[in-house]
Amino acid sequence: MIKYQVGASIRELFGLRFRTLLLILQVIVVAATLAATLNDTLRSIDDISVAHSLEGRDVLYFTKHYDEARPPDINETMAGVLRETLDGKNEDYTIVKNNYFEGGHIQAPVLVALGGFAQAYGLPASSNNTETVLIGARVGAYEVGDSLTFGDRQVSVAGRLSPGTAYLDPWMGYESLDEHVVLLSTYERFAATTAPGVWQEEAVGRTVLFDPTDKAVEEYVSAAGSTGGIGVIPQRLDERVATVYEAQLSRSGMFLVFFGCLLLVLVGTATSAVDALVGSNLRRYAIEQCSSICEN
Repeated sequence: MIKYQVGASIRELFGLRFRTLLLILQVIVVAATLAATLNDTLRSIDDISVAHSLEGRDVLYFTKHYDEARPPDINETMAGVLRETLDGKNEDYTIVKNNYFEGGHIQAPVLVALGGFAQAYGLPASSNNTETVLIGARVGAYEVGDSLTFGDRQVSVAGRLSPGTAYLDPWMGYESLDEHVVLLSTYERFAATTAPGVWQEEAVGRTVLFDPTDKAVEEYVSAAGSTGGIGVIPQRLDERVATVYEAQLSRSGMFLVFFGCLLLVLVGTATSAVDALVGSNLRRYAIEQCSSICEN
């Protein structure tokens, strides 16, 4: 009897094709939106977490813009400022995310970190200021001790990072290192073993300064402006956390609650509809059974 009633309910439910299809589409759309909102919420939490790992220091980064009428050209003034800033003696750092090495294909994304990246995030690095290579927790192509080729030289993998190790990309926020090969170097050493060219432009815009003096910031902005087509605007991380990361988290949290409640309402509506159909068919079945008995 139960199987009959359930089958009858399902047939009646699919008889209402349009309303059923509309309800299913609504559930799918709301569920997908909820998943995307949850991802944004987790991303905002990660952004705030990695930013808070730099608490207690006046962290400054730059937004970059171009003058299309003047092609960018990293002159010696800017190169000198980068060389002095990214000498590895303090926490100031920049990152180069594109691979500018010739030959020696590496089977994982390469992050080149110039300056005090290791000090800023507590990563193991060489004590004599030489280059160090670290691999992320999920990099399976290499092990500690393997030699990797960067241009015309080989560097051995010095260690594996702990799962969840991350850093702050000035433009993107939280970035995981779990799947990366990390090359720790200085501007001078990196420039001596590669063709500076385009990567210098990337380095200028992604530089992060710790407790900089007003004079140092002015010199950096002035040097960038002298390159031709590049201009940089200093921004403070504390302000970004309050105006961007925390604001994004608040918005995502509200949307998460809204779409979560909406999904519950839709699921409840679908459940109620099925329950009503089953109940209707049970009553119909009881009446039919009673009529059959009376006739006999």
